[in-house]
Amino acid sequence: MSWGSEASLPAEQKRMPSFICVGPPRTATSWLHLILSGHAGLPEGTKETHFFSRYYYKGRTWYESHFENCPDGLTLGEICTSYFASPEARQRISNDIPGCKIACTLREPVERLYSYYKLARHYGWARKRSFEEAFKKELRTPMISNYPLHIKGWREAVGKENVLVLLYDDLIAAPQDYLTTLYRFIGVAMPAASHAELTMRVNDVERSPRSWRLARLAGKLEFWLASQRRFAALERLKASALWRFCTDGGDPFPPLSPELRRRLQGLFSPLVAELEALLQRDLSAWKV
Repeated sequence: MSWGSEASLPAEQKRMPSFICVGPPRTATSWLHLILSGHAGLPEGTKETHFFSRYYYKGRTWYESHFENCPDGLTLGEICTSYFASPEARQRISNDIPGCKIACTLREPVERLYSYYKLARHYGWARKRSFEEAFKKELRTPMISNYPLHIKGWREAVGKENVLVLLYDDLIAAPQDYLTTLYRFIGVAMPAASHAELTMRVNDVERSPRSWRLARLAGKLEFWLASQRRFAALERLKASALWRFCTDGGDPFPPLSPELRRRLQGLFSPLVAELEALLQRDLSAWKV
């Protein structure tokens, strides 16, 4: 029996997703979540449950509870960044939801890491380190940036036909085509997105916090509220002036220098070449 086909399931087993977007952080996953909201059945109150990576011990009933209020007729799905590089998540999804469609969203590694660095500063994780210092000490995560390893892992776990790879470059160049490709793959019927939806920026971080300690406290509070599923309180917090005071107000982040970009891209060149062969795509823009 396949949990990925809801129509064939008994009533008590109809609240599992048939698609999961698993791209790593800073690959437009939050934007995708907003675009899909109301058109697909997503976890209530949160973007990511982290069930298959962190909370599997809570059991299927806990996971299903995130979807129990989704309207009938909507295709159920989740967008969760922590699944991408997790072999455990791959195996659990393969076992629990056979036939589940997996969409992997990817972005040029150095650009993705710099975007993640700014987010880390926003939450006080990287303190006041420069990007290069943080890259060396905290943010250089080869397991996450090893895209070929994880794409092959997903294909082996759920079947190549059930894995779609989407590139951030295509989103920037032709966002509606990008969405149409995803919709067809996951089986979600949606109208064309508006210009405002296609061009909206989500979770953009342009400035460092005025104090990394305040940002760290705000980040810990957000994590605690999310862990308690206090999503309404969390939403109010993040819309408040207090949140902006704690996580914003510092100096603007400078653009990456061409020299540093070239040097870091050189470190990823072998992985980019391997990904090119795997996807049969020209990724010259990702190279030195």
